[in-house]
Amino acid sequence: MSWIVIETGVEMGTVRGSRLLAALVVAALAAALGAVSLATPPPAAADPATLWVDALNDVHLYGYGTATFAFRITDLTGDGPYPVEIELNCGPPTGLRTLPVGVCPANQLITFSWPCDLPRGGGMWWVKLADDTLCYGFTDRPWAILRNDDLAPTTVPQVPVWWVTRPGGVALGVTAVDDASGVSATEQSFDGGLTWQPWGNLSFSVPDDHSADGVRTVAWCRSTDGDGNVEAPVPVVVRIDTVPPATGDNAGTNWHAAPFSLALTPSDATSGMSSGLARTEFSTDAGATWTVGTGLEFVGWRRGGGSGVYPVLVRSTDAAGNVETPRRVDVKMDTEAPSTTDDAPSLPSASPVTVTFTGHDRWSGIASTWYQVDGGEWTEGGSVLVPAPSNHTNDGLHTICYYSVDNAGNRQIGYRVCVVTIATPAGASPVAHSRHRVRPHVGHRMRLSAR
Repeated sequence: MSWIVIETGVEMGTVRGSRLLAALVVAALAAALGAVSLATPPPAAADPATLWVDALNDVHLYGYGTATFAFRITDLTGDGPYPVEIELNCGPPTGLRTLPVGVCPANQLITFSWPCDLPRGGGMWWVKLADDTLCYGFTDRPWAILRNDDLAPTTVPQVPVWWVTRPGGVALGVTAVDDASGVSATEQSFDGGLTWQPWGNLSFSVPDDHSADGVRTVAWCRSTDGDGNVEAPVPVVVRIDTVPPATGDNAGTNWHAAPFSLALTPSDATSGMSSGLARTEFSTDAGATWTVGTGLEFVGWRRGGGSGVYPVLVRSTDAAGNVETPRRVDVKMDTEAPSTTDDAPSLPSASPVTVTFTGHDRWSGIASTWYQVDGGEWTEGGSVLVPAPSNHTNDGLHTICYYSVDNAGNRQIGYRVCVVTIATPAGASPVAHSRHRVRPHVGHRMRLSAR
């Protein structure tokens, strides 16, 4: 045991009021901690306003380590020296403990090292001038704290901050910290903490078959401090995503009428598309420029303008930063209504007549044709038979209306009309009629056509 002078000089700070009263406060605090009661200091043979002692540091007691105390004796009338004792009030079961320091000079910063033999400690400590014929007092800090290390160390795995996106080796490490008794050992486990071994160089290999993708716990680690506190196992987690996302769309192979909204739907099974670097982009100029977004609107113009096939490049980036190879999406737009013609005869017929309808659409093609005979039900079909019974029951003019719908869903504007005349042999004279007429369909504009 020894004291060491680490700073010299006379302390000329402001002298507080009665330090004797402060000493009584210390005794009361010590008693509150369950310590052995301190006797009231004896009558001072010197003025407490000119001689006092300060305890300067909190002392950490970590098992059987070395404790270091720092203090200062202030004497405004001289430099001492004075016999010094340090008193420890550790609380139960240790109670009050006195450490003989020796003779120390005044007006200097003193440190005293003691090989602590207390397995655990906690409470207060202060400095006493051992010669009770002398006065000892206290200033702003008359005592300091005895502390234990009750907390385990903290181990932080050193793993890639971001997702690992490329196959290969990944180096792993740890950083262990204990601000009290320090870190004495760090260990690693590969079976969930059942068995432990000293921490060594650890690495993890990412295969190129994507089988390791995901959030992987590759090991566990823990540390022990100098006071024997053992940390709970800490998982060593590596996030791996080596597969780029995929971008779906609703364009398909079909033709679309205007307006049409191209919707892009990105997906990624590992890091996802909702955070990090995730985004979806499209390009309408063969990749020269890219726009971030998941939707693109296609509109048509009057009289069928805007029809055609529009190539759009799409790609997505997932949260880990994997970029999808651009994929081409062909958006097929047909904003032009179809038309329909027929081959009805221009003269009366004495035999049954089959009228064939031909739809015309230069973009998406004809999906269906509908006809109506003499105001009856609308029927889908490419032709209609007008019968000519010999009993003359179907003789006369028969009005046939028809229209077509293309594969984009565009309906022919209005409908066309043709007239078929049936005149079975019985000396009936031909009936004069107009070859074609057009009747407007409710909700559509009329299209006039004549031959």
